[in-house]
Amino acid sequence: MELLSKKKYSEISSLPLLVKEYLAEKHFSDDYSINSNNSKPNRSLLSEILKNENMRYGADDLAIKNAGLLKNDDVEVVIAGQQPCLFTGPAYIIYKAATVLHLAEKLRKRGQKAVPVFWVATEDSDFLEVNHAQIGTERYVEELSLSAGIVGNAKVPTAFPQMLQSMNISDDIYDFGDYFCFLLTKIFKGTGLVIADPRKFRCLSREIKKEEILNPLLATAKFNDLTGILKSKGIKPQIDKAENITNIYMFDGQKRARLRHDGKTFTNDYGDKFSTEYLIEQIDSIIPNAILRPIIQEHIFRSRYFIAGINELNYLLLLPRLFELFNVNIPEFVIRNGFFVLDKQNIDFLNTNNIHIDEILTNFAAAKETIFQHEKTINAYDNYVSEIENQLRFITYLSKDNEATLERSALSVTKKIEKQLNLLRKKNIKHLRDKSGSPIKGLYNINEQLFPKGVLQERCYNIFTYAKSVEEANEMVHNLLNIMRENDFDTGELGVIF
Repeated sequence: MELLSKKKYSEISSLPLLVKEYLAEKHFSDDYSINSNNSKPNRSLLSEILKNENMRYGADDLAIKNAGLLKNDDVEVVIAGQQPCLFTGPAYIIYKAATVLHLAEKLRKRGQKAVPVFWVATEDSDFLEVNHAQIGTERYVEELSLSAGIVGNAKVPTAFPQMLQSMNISDDIYDFGDYFCFLLTKIFKGTGLVIADPRKFRCLSREIKKEEILNPLLATAKFNDLTGILKSKGIKPQIDKAENITNIYMFDGQKRARLRHDGKTFTNDYGDKFSTEYLIEQIDSIIPNAILRPIIQEHIFRSRYFIAGINELNYLLLLPRLFELFNVNIPEFVIRNGFFVLDKQNIDFLNTNNIHIDEILTNFAAAKETIFQHEKTINAYDNYVSEIENQLRFITYLSKDNEATLERSALSVTKKIEKQLNLLRKKNIKHLRDKSGSPIKGLYNINEQLFPKGVLQERCYNIFTYAKSVEEANEMVHNLLNIMRENDFDTGELGVIF
């Protein structure tokens, strides 16, 4: 596995305005201190829980050691999170975890103790987002019962592709979230990554949830103040929130119901009413929504770096006022790394046609024009069209010379002819795209591999598109980490590998 090129996300796709502004103003520095909240959760208990859980997942000795280090206040945490997905979901989830490991290693090289953590958002409820995986041309879908309430509590997948047959499903794997944790542990074996399932340490989030219960609409009001400002500037926020909806859910083990507040009483989606006192008594049955989850995560881990994707960062940048409201320090938000994977056949095609991969990544139109110079049919067509256009310009000149008012008619005819010629060119190109052995077909094949279905490869294909077993996926992860290390990957960089 080798690195062919690397680019910033901003060079390949447009960034949301909030993210652009954040990156323009943010100056990363080596001068930093341990984040601390005025009130800290029990880090010793957190450490013990994570040690036990990661041992149960079959984690390596380094991961167990890292979990143990979390009890120390002089340890920096690098963290990212994602809801559990079928067969680990899109490949960017793997790249996100790899970024955590890479950045933690950079901190250690500076002489700082650092622990890489992956928060598995088992308490989310977007079942349709996590129930599928695209492995090459095969799409796998697992029917997850909504009766589980949260995605982590759904049943363990029942159908497995060939490359996952080696992963034994034992009675120790309780549910969908647990399965994801076990699989992620196997893929990242030997890296020291600590897997964190918040269902196991809900007790450590009581303080934040209690604050939300006692002041149920304050965080919502502050959030809406900011989104209101954004709307006035023409920016559409990712979340619109009704002013009477809190940032917590009641979860009874089967259904997750959001809580509203009318100024006196809490009410859930089913019309049940709850008092403040009752909710505090049942606080471990309270789980956060998407707004409160990052705040609880940082309250518990007090991380130095929070690794996020572009869209995730665009959302996190709506929350600083809420971090301040709950007296939780804001971590340094960092854009994750990513990768494009190309096969040797496509690399050979690029070399043969003297095209650099950067042309396809940043200017596909220019890459097409390079190919057209090699494509005899289009090249000849363009030469003849060029001659026709010269003749049309001469005809326009003759018309104007004969009678000034005829120039407009000549130009109108010219435009119609040029339109038809362009249409014919497109039809020729479309035919060549489907013609075996055509350079244009080869170019479009590469573009489709890089941007399947019009999106970044990492957002479509699962890691098992490239790895034929869990063991190969583990080897691939270690290779990716070596590439990031040897090529000094910066935050927000995408690599092309083969």
